[in-house]
Amino acid sequence: MRHFLSAADLTREVALGLPVRGAPAPGEPRFVGEYLAEQPMARVGVAVDASLRAEGVENVLVAGAALPGAVPWREGSGEGIALASGHRAAEVALAEGATMKAAV
Repeated sequence: MRHFLSAADLTREVALGLPVRGAPAPGEPRFVGEYLAEQPMARVGVAVDASLRAEGVENVLVAGAALPGAVPWREGSGEGIALASGHRAAEVALAEGATMKAAV
């Protein structure tokens, strides 16, 4: 489940205040009236680098529905995104743990 706050021209992630990507531009509609239509806010997610690390922080990895760009309920890709990105986040975390142990 995604947790984003959107008001007027501000969209932000509310739990940790992380930067987001995929939000409609200022002045663009954030939602449309048709319930099952493509909703502009549906593609919003936490901004990440290539290692799935949240931009601007070192200790937060992002996976699943919190990633920007996909509309899993429409695409039928939710489980695939969750499994693949969760696996990658685990690989990154384990590699960093091994690197930290070697440095001690």
